[in-house]
Amino acid sequence: MKANEAPEKIWINPSMDLPKLNGVLDKDSVEYTRTDAFIEKAVEWLKNNVENYYYLDEAYDKVISIKNLNSDFKKYMEG
Repeated sequence: MKANEAPEKIWINPSMDLPKLNGVLDKDSVEYTRTDAFIEKAVEWLKNNVENYYYLDEAYDKVISIKNLNSDFKKYMEG
């Protein structure tokens, strides 16, 4: 993390109102992610993986199959 830059994620326990910059305080902690970091991570995955979900239909047009794309994308974003 650069100086004067917000961390990618923080965790806060609402009952104690205590922030933590790495790891989870406990089961009641809530994870907050910077929007720009979330979007950058999503774009990175899509650029590197979307071609894995193409198939050719009967007219030989490229079509994206979203059958596994949704679950794989979700796993990556949670990761």
